[in-house]
Amino acid sequence: MSKTFIPEPDETVLKRTGEIGSGNGITRGKNDLILTDRALVLQKKNLFGKDTEVLRYPLADILISNGQAQVRVGKKDAVTPVLEVYLRTGTETFCFTWEDDAKDWANEINTLLTGQPPIYKLNTWVEEVAGMAAALSGTVRDVRKAFGIRSDAAAAAVCPSCGASITGTEGETVRCPYCGSYHTFE
Repeated sequence: MSKTFIPEPDETVLKRTGEIGSGNGITRGKNDLILTDRALVLQKKNLFGKDTEVLRYPLADILISNGQAQVRVGKKDAVTPVLEVYLRTGTETFCFTWEDDAKDWANEINTLLTGQPPIYKLNTWVEEVAGMAAALSGTVRDVRKAFGIRSDAAAAAVCPSCGASITGTEGETVRCPYCGSYHTFE
């Protein structure tokens, strides 16, 4: 058995990630996880990063049920994300630093084996920032309202009475120039 991963002839490396732990006892490691068009490969490394062993798990050994590869992302403990791969010979566990990386691997394996769309939705930084901005926007508005601080942020709306466009600033009450009804911008 080779100590360093070398792809077989006509084998294509699709994905490779380092800093992977494996098994039930290791939470973090220096190992490399490699996905090829034929196998899931674990390149084991020692404490100093030197290659020590290559473990190959043929893709044909990964179980498929209801059209989905049997790969699951979970937590080893309260913090460490893991990718569990269910094989004909048992279960292999790979520890990741980030949960989204484990989900990305699960999605890649599932799509490769089944041709189906991703299993897990990945959080993108844009979605996370947008969520934080929305939360902060509401918080700032609530603080201003609680302390009676007027906003200088422009606001626009449609008059609830006649449908005309009306403008003003947040917190301001304006009179519709068309129908005379009043509207307060939140």
